[in-house]
Amino acid sequence: LIELLEQEEFIEFASRRKNSSRPVYRFNHDKVQEAALDLVGGANELAQLQFDMGLTLYRKLSKGDLNKVLFEIANLINCGFATSKWESSMTFADLNLRAAEKARSLSAFKSAAGYASAGIQFLPPNHWTVNHSLTVQLYSIGAEMYSAFGQTEITMKYADFLLRNHQCSAMDKLCAIRVKANALAQTERNYKDAISVTLDGLRSLGCNLPKSGFVVALKTAAGIFRTMKATKRHSSSGRMTVIRDPTTLAIMQLLDRLYYYSYMSSNTVLFLLSLTQMIELTNKNGVCSYSPPAFVVWGMIS
Repeated sequence: LIELLEQEEFIEFASRRKNSSRPVYRFNHDKVQEAALDLVGGANELAQLQFDMGLTLYRKLSKGDLNKVLFEIANLINCGFATSKWESSMTFADLNLRAAEKARSLSAFKSAAGYASAGIQFLPPNHWTVNHSLTVQLYSIGAEMYSAFGQTEITMKYADFLLRNHQCSAMDKLCAIRVKANALAQTERNYKDAISVTLDGLRSLGCNLPKSGFVVALKTAAGIFRTMKATKRHSSSGRMTVIRDPTTLAIMQLLDRLYYYSYMSSNTVLFLLSLTQMIELTNKNGVCSYSPPAFVVWGMIS
């Protein structure tokens, strides 16, 4: 049959499997493939076939081979899931998370967003109990990827789902805080609300910056004085450790955003306060990827 299909130019040789003598074929044209699929039957029959094919591949392939065709398997299962007898599946939710992460690494943000949404649809009603971490990861990457190509409404929906959920810790909400604030600032130019979201996130992490203008000014002045002394001390020693604590890194990440939003909204006092906080944290705990820009800006203004 294969020889006849190749002779009639319905299919053509594509490659040979690694460590195997078995050849791999492909359809000569998309229309040939469509015609072959039309022979399966109606839409439900085709969807069921796609689901069965995806499920079989998922179960039979090794971990290495599965990763090579991860998108194809996820697409097959996603297309046919509606016609299957499955109601939900943490396994397929995890599969879509892996596909979303791989798509993100390839800068295919729209595809990554689609896989994240599909993964969320697979979550069962008790998903917080069954797999808390998977739920947080799916909503986080979904918010991040929809934000990447300007889908603000869905971005806010996914971010708020995490931000308003009492079962989420401050670290669980970190990506949602960052993505929502960035969407407010970049898409809507709403720096005031972006600052508010970021300040709330910092407080949840234990970094309590004041809201009162007078208190902010006092803390800023004190912070500048401490920063000047500490920076001189560290510049003479010439050696600093690297920040390893996840919470401190999260605070540095949000402070990095806060001083940008403050600058863009001409909030000079909050800009200086957030910047001095970053310098103080660096002098106290060590350096991270957010430290060099803070020191550069500090050097420019001091």
